[in-house]
Amino acid sequence: MTTDEKLLQLAKQQQMSIDDFCNHVASEIADILHHQYDGDFFILSKDTWYQPIIKKLSQYLPNLKHYQNQPINKDSVLIDASSQGDTPYQGQTIKHLEQTFQHIVVLDINQGATPNTSQILADGLHSELTIAIGDYQPFHLFVKYHRLFKQLKQVGMIKQPSMLEEFLQFYPKKWIFDHKSSLGKVLFIAGSYGMAGALGYNIIGAKCAGSSYTLVASEEQTYQLLASRFLNPVYFPFHQDNYQEMILQACKQANAIGFGSGINHMHHKERILDLLIQNSKVPLILDAGALQLLYENTFVLKYAKAPIIITPHIKEFADLTHQSVQYIQDHLLDFTLRFAKINQVYIILKGANTLVVSPNQEYYINQSGNLRLAQAGSGDILTGILTTMVSFGIPIFTAMKMAVFFHGYLADCAINTHAIQTFDLEDMLHFANQFFLDYQLYKE
Repeated sequence: MTTDEKLLQLAKQQQMSIDDFCNHVASEIADILHHQYDGDFFILSKDTWYQPIIKKLSQYLPNLKHYQNQPINKDSVLIDASSQGDTPYQGQTIKHLEQTFQHIVVLDINQGATPNTSQILADGLHSELTIAIGDYQPFHLFVKYHRLFKQLKQVGMIKQPSMLEEFLQFYPKKWIFDHKSSLGKVLFIAGSYGMAGALGYNIIGAKCAGSSYTLVASEEQTYQLLASRFLNPVYFPFHQDNYQEMILQACKQANAIGFGSGINHMHHKERILDLLIQNSKVPLILDAGALQLLYENTFVLKYAKAPIIITPHIKEFADLTHQSVQYIQDHLLDFTLRFAKINQVYIILKGANTLVVSPNQEYYINQSGNLRLAQAGSGDILTGILTTMVSFGIPIFTAMKMAVFFHGYLADCAINTHAIQTFDLEDMLHFANQFFLDYQLYKE
């Protein structure tokens, strides 16, 4: 896309001429800089697509100077408008710029980065602030992977609803005539000898998301461990001789099914996966152990009669696709979108910035969450939240975004009260309770 085409597209979105749009964006950038900085402004600039905006910037920053290795004071600010994710500008090494300026502001994309991936060169330019012009690029949203900027702002765009606002818009409100099944039933087929806790976390995740009717199909020994701890679910305990009958009976009642958490030692798990793929008429979420069953036979996904959502972390996705972890990380978005399209599955690729994609090539890069989620059981909680959101009948891609956002949001609620090292995943239920008290999601 040429400079004029890009600017025309953005200007049309705001119903402006290109000249008015460039003035507007230059003014927005200047307001941000004046608000945060008091020193002199120096700029590195070359022929980028937003060069017409840069030409307008001097009208709003009268003290703006071009940087040419001249002496500066400690409060000076470098505005780097020289890169679209390529090599350093006119021989100025990134190390030199970072040593010279205490404050660095980048317009659009940091040097050393590529707009559409999380991949960066070893010498990417670190900024105190990066200002996105127009739409956020994947680079901006994969910040937890590359950490090239500390703060991100956006100019030249009409304000879009936040993910919290979208969550509140689509989350179903209960009202006076609702009963326990009004919002659907969620089914978990999970747990096994030594792994009963994974199923317990599924149940906790479902309760965090507001499930009113939870079904659980598990082996008898797992049922005996969990039934006295979790009284709310309806259980379908099975053994080696009746697993098909019990699971199919449970499936007939469910609006969404989660399979795979803690099934490492479950008998007949391969046959159960085949049973679900061939018979499920509702969305099927495959996690953890279920993904391992697909490592050599992803072709079975094509036989599904209902939408399938897989929830790997990067190592699981590398194993599933027979690629290296490094390759996945370097081609995070493109490769995941391609796999989703070829196999007609929805994917939640768990990570620092969890990636959500659909077979229709939609994608969402999540911003919520923190290191408190980097522990065993976190993914099982997510499966519980996700399966519940899908069971509500929310459009699948939207339900996936909501689940991933809410999972991270609950962990963010703990930032000021719970240490990373001691955060108990069960406390997420407390934060979910506070969330629903605060937002009162019911109809009068």
